[in-house]
Amino acid sequence: PNAHVVLLGRAYLDMVLAGHKRLEARLSSHRIVPFGRVAPGDVLWFRAVGGGYAARAVASDVHSFESLRPADVHRLRCRFGPLVTAPAGFWQARRRARYATFIGLDRVEPVAGGPALAKKPGDRRAWIVLGPAGGLSRAAPIAA
Repeated sequence: PNAHVVLLGRAYLDMVLAGHKRLEARLSSHRIVPFGRVAPGDVLWFRAVGGGYAARAVASDVHSFESLRPADVHRLRCRFGPLVTAPAGFWQARRRARYATFIGLDRVEPVAGGPALAKKPGDRRAWIVLGPAGGLSRAAPIAA
C-alpha cells in the first residue's frame, strides 16, 4: 500500500477524529492527486493546514469519477454528502468539477507526528503521495 499526506482544515480534522467525517472528498477541474493514486488499504496521514499531524487512517473504499457535469456533482453530493460533512459552500464551489475522488476512512486514530515532508515555501499541495510505505517505518503500525 501507498502512504499519503492529506492536508485539512482543523475543523475537518476534528470531525475525522470524532468519527463524524467518514469520507474524504476531493473534487477538481483537473486530473490531480488523489485521483487515480489512492487505493483501499493505503495509509492516510492527516495534517492540519499550517500545523502538524493529527490523525492517521486507512482508506477503506475509493470511488473515482471523471467527465463530471454539474448535475453529476449534485448526484454525488446527494449520495456521499452526509459522510463528507462539508457545508453547502464546499459543494457550490465545486459544482463545475470534472473529477472526484471519495475515500472511506477506516481505523482512524490520533497521532502526535508523522512522515517528514520536504515542502518548500509556496508549495500549496493539499494531497501528497509518499509512495509505498512512505514514512511508515517512523511510526507504530495502525491497530487492527
